[in-house]
Amino acid sequence: MSTHLPASPPDAVQELLARLAHLPDTLDASATHKPQRPRAEMALAAGRFATAFAEAPKPGRWTPKLADTFRLIARGRPAQQVGEELGISLHTVRLRRSQVYQHLGVSDRHLAVLVGLAHRVVPVEHVASPLELPPLGTYEIDTLALRASGMAPMEIAAQLGIPVDTIKSRLRRAAAKLNQPSVFNAVVSGAANGLFDFPGLPRLPATPEPASPAASSRSSGTGVGPEAAQ
Repeated sequence: MSTHLPASPPDAVQELLARLAHLPDTLDASATHKPQRPRAEMALAAGRFATAFAEAPKPGRWTPKLADTFRLIARGRPAQQVGEELGISLHTVRLRRSQVYQHLGVSDRHLAVLVGLAHRVVPVEHVASPLELPPLGTYEIDTLALRASGMAPMEIAAQLGIPVDTIKSRLRRAAAKLNQPSVFNAVVSGAANGLFDFPGLPRLPATPEPASPAASSRSSGTGVGPEAAQ
């Protein structure tokens, strides 16, 4: 279902454009983001997210049961599995899912989850795990960001002026590169790992670089040299 949002407040737009005006053509986990060229699509996606975040009701009415439902929805669980894990009927799951969307003021599942995370309904580490982001093309990142902002594939295709099948192909390719089972999981995991520069969205801590065996041996004082190994 499409989510139609009004234009972002002028101050928010200016802040987003200042932050997002230049981004790299590809995302490499080992590369430093350096200014390169304008990214209008990412700015549009971030602006839509910022508007939804600002207009969402404050999360004071969230009950533990509703927060648990949100957590499982954010992890991509189908309704039947949510019911099994929480011990509730499918009817109750659907009722709570509707309440989640009402509480967030958003009807698109992708955008609703990101807005909920930004409002700290549950900690981000409860719905995603750290991962090393693979190199992704600009088109893949921007298309995934637009999907994350609540735009359906048909809307994205109209915005970019390309066939909807191309949009769907980009989304599937991005999900495969991120090793996620669905586009929805790719949106949540990518957002939690800093793939999109959406203001207010919490991120998982960066995955630490694994220590080399030699470094580990030196730090533990148990290094074994060639002579000792013989």
